[in-house]
Amino acid sequence: GFRNYFGLPDNSRSLSQLHNSVLHSLYKWLNRRSGRQSYNWSSFKKMLEYFKIEPLKVSKRIIRVDWY
Repeated sequence: GFRNYFGLPDNSRSLSQLHNSVLHSLYKWLNRRSGRQSYNWSSFKKMLEYFKIEPLKVSKRIIRVDWY
C-alpha cells in the first residue's frame, strides 16, 4: 500500500530519504535492546540482505495526456 501510494515519479528523492531514515532508526533501536551494542553497521547490512529489505522504488510511470 505505502509503496504504491507514494511511489510517484517525482517522489523518488523523498522515498530514498524516508528509507534511509527508517534504516537508521531501526539500527538505533536494535542497538538499544541491551547494555551492549547488538549490531555494527556491516552485520546490520547483512541482516537487511537476509530479510530482503529493499529500498523503495517508483512504482508508477509518468502518464502523458495529449488532450490539454
